[in-house]
Amino acid sequence: MSGAADPTGPDPALGEALERAKAQCPQARTVELFAISLNGVAHGKRVPLSAIEQIAREGIGAVKFQMSLAGLDIFGADVGESGIAMEIGDPDGLFVPLAHTLAPLPHAATPVLSLQGTIADPATGRLSPYDPRAVLMRVLGEAERRALAPVVAMEIEFYLIDPAAPTPARDPRTGAPAAARQMMDLDTLHAFEPVLEEIAAAARALGVEPQTTLAEFGAGQFEINLPHVADAALACDQLVALKRAVRLGARRHGLDATFMAKPFSGWSGSGLHMHASLADEAGRNVLDEPGEPVGERLGHAVAGLADVCAASFLMFAPHLNSYRRFRPGSYAPQVCNWGLDNRGAALRVPARTGPAARLEHRIAGADANPYLVAAAVIAGILHGLTQRLQPAEPSLAEAGAGPPFPRTWIEALAAFEDAAFVKAAFGVPFAHVFAAIKRQEIAALGARVTDVEHALYLRKV
Repeated sequence: MSGAADPTGPDPALGEALERAKAQCPQARTVELFAISLNGVAHGKRVPLSAIEQIAREGIGAVKFQMSLAGLDIFGADVGESGIAMEIGDPDGLFVPLAHTLAPLPHAATPVLSLQGTIADPATGRLSPYDPRAVLMRVLGEAERRALAPVVAMEIEFYLIDPAAPTPARDPRTGAPAAARQMMDLDTLHAFEPVLEEIAAAARALGVEPQTTLAEFGAGQFEINLPHVADAALACDQLVALKRAVRLGARRHGLDATFMAKPFSGWSGSGLHMHASLADEAGRNVLDEPGEPVGERLGHAVAGLADVCAASFLMFAPHLNSYRRFRPGSYAPQVCNWGLDNRGAALRVPARTGPAARLEHRIAGADANPYLVAAAVIAGILHGLTQRLQPAEPSLAEAGAGPPFPRTWIEALAAFEDAAFVKAAFGVPFAHVFAAIKRQEIAALGARVTDVEHALYLRKV
């Protein structure tokens, strides 16, 4: 698994990565450092190249990040209820670099390197328990104790949009509005080929190799798939890099990109789908076993995810807008059902046997934090294996039997806070901080008077 640098001494991997990056971009004198918050937002700063050279020689300690950065709300504000910011003096943490992410930043105005990291407690050297990558590492540690390694692949949907207005990007060739219902339409791919190639090039520059790119249902909507990786933390790091590449590539062509779950009411929302299997110490896929309708362990995995779906739902749908995506006929699941190669189900089983035996988790929106999604999916699978849970009958269509989703943000928060599973799987500190963030956001957005309310009520009632 991709872990953090050793806080007690030199980091040879960072030193090697630094030499490679300097060879690629010899003019660089600064490094853009960032860490991902619980809301999935990158927060960071630029430091001299010498600071990273010092970390490589001596270990972490040369660069500080506030511990509270992980717990900022979506407005970028501290969350008093979390108790991790000014309530305790807003102390510094240590920036722990992820050496494999060090690369020249594509399309920067001046040569600069980019480096992702996590945040550690200076008193212990341990990763912060509410850093999202640390939450995932906690779950992966539990899998490792069972001699299991999750193998995952991520798929992300997004819209290319007009940078000046909340509308889909126009056809670059004609200037006409993008056509709706463009699923796997090759003409759409050809029209947007320059920007999609720019995105792929930026992703490769950041160390990610996109696999499949396709036009999705919505106007100006696309999907990019990443390869299967036997390291769930690395897979999430790659998705973070891909999302940066999408925005960098789009802006290079005068466009922008959005990962909102439901940016346009008339078109399908954007999802984050995760394929998952489990390998044993010999590298064998333990979900590859005979059975009807699926093998025993694959059935346990599906049942486990359904059992804790409501408890984890806030991690799959973390924002107010997230809940607009779950509508009948919207290509988003409606209940936590499962099916054999059924894209209408929340949990799809594309292959029951063979090396590719796996499940596909289709609940999360593109707005979700990939580390938290991966943590929740893997923890749900382990829960099903431990409890030897049995799945319901597979669904043949979008509608089907299964535990209902929380229908509102408030319901999801209540289910998250009430679940013993959440605290046991992800840790009490994370559960407390994440709930506090969402409670503050719910209160802030609930108090806002919107333009829709003005249009409806201002001069009518």
